[in-house]
Amino acid sequence: MRIKKFLLIVPVLLGILFVSDTSAFAENDIPDNLKPLISTPFIGRLQEEQRYRVFDLRRADIQGYSYDIASVQSDVEITFNLSNGSKRTEYILQNSVKKKFVPLKLNSVSSVEFRAKLYGGLYVNSFQVYEKIPSPPDEIAELKVQNVTHKSVKFTYKFPKEDFDHVKVLRDDRVIASNVKVENFTDSDLEADKEYKYKFIAVSNRGLESKGIEQKIQTEKAPDLTKPAKPSSPIVTPKDGSLIVNLTNYNAGVKIKGYHIVVDGKQVNDSLVTGRSYAVKGLKNGQAYQVQIKAVSAWNVESDLSNSVPGIPQVQVIPDIAFNFGLTDLIVSIKNWFGGIWPIVAFSIAIPLAFIVAFNTKKLFLR
Repeated sequence: MRIKKFLLIVPVLLGILFVSDTSAFAENDIPDNLKPLISTPFIGRLQEEQRYRVFDLRRADIQGYSYDIASVQSDVEITFNLSNGSKRTEYILQNSVKKKFVPLKLNSVSSVEFRAKLYGGLYVNSFQVYEKIPSPPDEIAELKVQNVTHKSVKFTYKFPKEDFDHVKVLRDDRVIASNVKVENFTDSDLEADKEYKYKFIAVSNRGLESKGIEQKIQTEKAPDLTKPAKPSSPIVTPKDGSLIVNLTNYNAGVKIKGYHIVVDGKQVNDSLVTGRSYAVKGLKNGQAYQVQIKAVSAWNVESDLSNSVPGIPQVQVIPDIAFNFGLTDLIVSIKNWFGGIWPIVAFSIAIPLAFIVAFNTKKLFLR
């Protein structure tokens, strides 16, 4: 009785092992990042009236193929037709493995043909072609804010190098540009003194999107076109061939970014003066000049000219000093100085000399 049960169990176990071996084909040999392209990979028996099979792949970028065949009596040909008209033929030799995954990278494959010279009952359990599971593109790189004003902002960035088509831009979670194909973006529809959050999403050729990179910006305050108040008169210091114009702080009513210096009605500075002083050079000594200044606001609005201040360049000289004593007074002064210091010098010499005399006298009596 036990022998009969054993004979019944063995075929069942063999069947389980066979099924396990068939399923292991997909699990162990085919990479996890690939997906099948052929919806019905089962072909069945190829007979004389069915000389080959053609599968339409619609310009797929394939990564490999797999097959499971039996009753092979000749080499099998697998031809991949590319969209540019070229072909790539693979061979399954008659004495080779009958179940296998073959890595093969081909781009833009339009169709694949499966055929054999001699069929003789060639049985195809399955034939499959695989493509890589699409993954989102890399993020854009080197995103930088180039310029922010009270109403606009400009960004620059670098595109991903692979599998990329365009950039989608969101402002405060709302799409404002869906197909940007240049490496910069300017948004000119902003409010002054307001924070905005931007998101840049890379989109692949297949429409897959990256997670996106966010960037916050703060627009500047709206320009204040109020005219600055008239500045107070500058302080002018004369120098040799020049005048130093000293600028002082004052309440202009608006933010001041610099000054212009005007001498005799002509502006003498090439660029805006932002320091606390400015040297007007190339002037003639002894000639009077009228110096004025005007303030410029942060929004380039100029004030009225200040009241003029005269300035006369001149050579700086050392004044003469008159002495009220003569040579006799100098001699008397030196004499009095030495007379006061002499007791100190004599005392300083006498003490060491006394010790020397005492020491030598002692040596004389001790002989």
